[in-house]
Amino acid sequence: MGNASSTPLNTNKLMYVANYDFNGTIATDELSFRKGDKLKIFDKYTYNNWWKAKNMRTKQIGYVPANYMSSIHDLTTLEWYFIDTNRHDVERFLEQPHNGKGTFLIWSSDTDQGQEFLSVLDLSKEEHFHVKHYRIRQTDQGMYYINSESVFSTLQNLVKHYRTNVDGLCCLLTHPCRKIEPKISADRYSLLELDRSQLVRTELIDRGNYSNVFKGKYGQRDVAIRRMEIGNAYRYHFNQIESTENDSTSDDWILYAQD
Repeated sequence: MGNASSTPLNTNKLMYVANYDFNGTIATDELSFRKGDKLKIFDKYTYNNWWKAKNMRTKQIGYVPANYMSSIHDLTTLEWYFIDTNRHDVERFLEQPHNGKGTFLIWSSDTDQGQEFLSVLDLSKEEHFHVKHYRIRQTDQGMYYINSESVFSTLQNLVKHYRTNVDGLCCLLTHPCRKIEPKISADRYSLLELDRSQLVRTELIDRGNYSNVFKGKYGQRDVAIRRMEIGNAYRYHFNQIESTENDSTSDDWILYAQD
């Protein structure tokens, strides 16, 4: 990692908060953290979205995926605030089967800059779920409101109010909509000498003339491994498995090693 150029840090923006849990792989110097942990950033790598940080709870230091964190003063640290999205995706998020009446989120539009909305999952008289959307407006003084008779200094106060007062909404706000964890960039692995001992094949799933494909693990990650014979050595080409249920895969990593 020593050859990577870093971005100068603003000392007022060193502290970040984790939006999700992350179980790091010790062999690659990754830092584990829990949702809500405060992370002090030492170095930002501009091209691969992995930063060097200290977990202020565990006092451990390591590399963390930048898209799993938000600046401690950033609205995205709030579990109900979604940035740069659209009505279609919001409805898809809210209509997940684990959500119930009153599940909500506030989101900023990815097309109408500066526009924010409150979206709530409601239950009709026919017992069908549907999503209601409310535009959040601002006064000239920067106050927030949906109904001009109820004005709030912050979005947090707006949410607090509508948790206990319907005040024109379809229903009370109950639980924040669960955020979908972002995809972790695998770019950092191209900068590392991967540890062959951390790569474990567990199940043969396909056989070919010059290669075999296995399910396996790299550290704590479920991966698909293609083992290709090249002369007296083997080339291991493997993908992180996002879901072991449907075997969908993401970014590729390659390791050359003697078997």
